[in-house]
Amino acid sequence: MFKNLIKALKGLWEAFLNLFRSPIKTAENKIKELKELQAKSNESLGNMKALTISTKRELEKKQQEIKDLTKRAESILKSAQNGKISQEQADIEAAKVLKEKSIAQKEANHFASLIKNYELQALKAEEAVSSIKHQISAQESAIANLKARKQVVDSTKEIQEGLNNISKGSTGNKLRQLKSEITRDENAISASNEAYTDMIGLDDPLAEEDTSSSLLYDPNINSELEMMKKQLSSGTSTSEEPIPQSQNYVKS
Repeated sequence: MFKNLIKALKGLWEAFLNLFRSPIKTAENKIKELKELQAKSNESLGNMKALTISTKRELEKKQQEIKDLTKRAESILKSAQNGKISQEQADIEAAKVLKEKSIAQKEANHFASLIKNYELQALKAEEAVSSIKHQISAQESAIANLKARKQVVDSTKEIQEGLNNISKGSTGNKLRQLKSEITRDENAISASNEAYTDMIGLDDPLAEEDTSSSLLYDPNINSELEMMKKQLSSGTSTSEEPIPQSQNYVKS
């Protein structure tokens, strides 16, 4: 009967140690997953910043194109004022140029919107990377603490080795001592927190805006054409119209 009791206690002790090792192994696996996720997040952040830079270059090209088209339309209207071409022909040619300018302006606005979206996504990615780093640090500290406690628990194995040599008269005391040691260690162990905050997904980039052409003589084009003609007649140029700029949310 005594041998069966010792065997049962050994089985319970091994089961207890396995339960103790389990959260450590689980936490180590979680840290590995977090580090892999951190690497992917850093790569995504780098790609997002590179995309932002390239889109800003496209925006600058469109802004320059808008200025050039404005100057070309002014030049055509000046030719009519100087008598080089008829006013009717100048209006038609200038309207075509202003149509190109309208399309270019839509594209510029689209690029500016994309840049704002990319910068906000990059900011969220940076926050996610920071959160992952914090979680890795917390888990590493928890594992170090658990391993230190495990060393204390493992040292009590010596009690098992001495059980076979326990005399009949002192068996009850030794068993009570073993029970006390196990109870103490069980109360000292806390489970590792294995719950993690879900990562923030990145939204898909903005869908392309419709840049399809409208009729040549739409109200907006006619209005801008007439305004440009009046400004040229009064000696005022529209070439230096302010172009919308994007805000910088993240350092390039």
